[in-house]
Amino acid sequence: MEQIYRDEYRLVSQLARVRFATISQFSRLINIEERRAQCDKAKTSSPSSSSFYYSGNGELYWWG
Repeated sequence: MEQIYRDEYRLVSQLARVRFATISQFSRLINIEERRAQCDKAKTSSPSSSSFYYSGNGELYWWG
């Protein structure tokens, strides 16, 4: 009986480890995507092309 509990505990801890790894990889991927989107915004939005401009720290400002 004790062996069953031990095996079950090992399986659960392995699953938790795998789940944690995938969550951290997923959040890292999201961060990369957000940074890429911010870079695209910073490149495309300039005061001359639109009434808003991107400051680079995640905020939009009204131009003018």
